[in-house]
Amino acid sequence: MHMYYRILKLRPTLTGSEFLIADNSDGNGPFIAAWTSSESQPTDAEIASVDDSPPVAIAAQLEIERLEAEVTPRHFREAILGTDGGWLAAQDALIAAERAKL
Repeated sequence: MHMYYRILKLRPTLTGSEFLIADNSDGNGPFIAAWTSSESQPTDAEIASVDDSPPVAIAAQLEIERLEAEVTPRHFREAILGTDGGWLAAQDALIAAERAKL
């Protein structure tokens, strides 16, 4: 997945259907197995020069999913009863902040 993120940082307009990453499990690591984009394919040196953290939009989406997964029926019940100490409202604010990054 890390190579995927690096490529998306280098070519931010790409979609996942325009390239394919493979790994033969031969110790050489992942490589670009197919490239159908009209954009130039990044070189190995270009790919290696980029950090492998997710691009901002992907990282924000992953964080939104994590935050939403924390909201459980118990949290809803406590919010309705007024015993959550504002937890649900705070969680919604965190989710809204992440959505603003998209």
